[in-house]
Amino acid sequence: MTIRLLSAALVAGFLAACVASGLQFALTSPLILEAETYETHSALSSVGGHAALRHNPLLVQAHAGHGGDEWQPAAGLPRLAFTALATLVSGVGYALLLGAALVASGRGITAGEALRFGIGGFLAASLAPAIGLPPELPGIEAAALESRQLWWVATAVATAAGLALIALRRTPVAVAAGIALIAAPQVWGAPPAPESVSLLPAATAAKFAARSLAIAFVFWAVLGLGFGWAWNAVARGRAAPAPRVRRPGMEPVTLYVCTTCRMADDPADGPRAGRRLFDALAGALAAAPAPVRLEPVECLSVCKRPCTVAVASPGRWTYVYGDFAAAPDAARTILDGLGLYAGTPDGIVPWRARPEAFRKGVVARIPPFAAPPPEPAA
Repeated sequence: MTIRLLSAALVAGFLAACVASGLQFALTSPLILEAETYETHSALSSVGGHAALRHNPLLVQAHAGHGGDEWQPAAGLPRLAFTALATLVSGVGYALLLGAALVASGRGITAGEALRFGIGGFLAASLAPAIGLPPELPGIEAAALESRQLWWVATAVATAAGLALIALRRTPVAVAAGIALIAAPQVWGAPPAPESVSLLPAATAAKFAARSLAIAFVFWAVLGLGFGWAWNAVARGRAAPAPRVRRPGMEPVTLYVCTTCRMADDPADGPRAGRRLFDALAGALAAAPAPVRLEPVECLSVCKRPCTVAVASPGRWTYVYGDFAAAPDAARTILDGLGLYAGTPDGIVPWRARPEAFRKGVVARIPPFAAPPPEPAA
């Protein structure tokens, strides 16, 4: 699990950093260079700090506050390279946090689910802090660095916790608590900047803030999609080689799908939901082969909880699950669960490691068949 998480985070962080760095160079770097023409040499010395980190909208919007004696990359290519490196490091770090949140949620990790979590990351780490501390250009006065950093962290954590309560708990009390958490740092207010007159045109500052937020949205979207794709690609890559010698815990997995399951809204003249789920699973396995034998069955006698599947393997526990939708996302969730099942010697996946659909949809668990007793010697 740890290796899979680290691998997916590295891939997602690299992809997101590449896309975001290209957009930064094209959209925000020219505005930074323009803004620096409004700064005097003394202003630059007083602001100081790492220029690449100051101008990276994906990091904490806290540009000023360090002394002028600290090292900073030279203008031009060194600054661009250092900015790209900072974006890469932050991308991998954010991808690790995103992956940890997905695993802790217990939901099936698909590209779509990871994208939803990525959008949540954008709301928590970029949009919510930008309400009080918009991305800043050189030459704009700001409050003390420490106070801005503290408010940014508090806002990001409170917003993330609020979104989790609203999206995952969904009870009236949880939704109310989530809204309160999201609103709290905004009501408290960001550290106010000192009153001063800047030569920088307001239109340039507004354009920089808007472009920075747009880049941050793309960054988080690519981060989510990349993590979801890499997470499943790593699992497929590890499961692809077929063992030559079968040992306990290495037997193939058979997935039985009830093709007669019917949903209430199924059309009278069209295929039933169970058949559509079977077709979705067949398509997913064709696109990404896995050591799974897919078998249609007429009925699993769980008609009140469509769609229904059963998972079996020699030497492992057999499970029957219900309440699956006839959709590609459900097919991907089922195959993710089978990957966890196949990685155990007895078929018992730890409860919190199971996809949420497997935890809530379990109908029955059947012990492995006992091996026949040896025949008595003649």
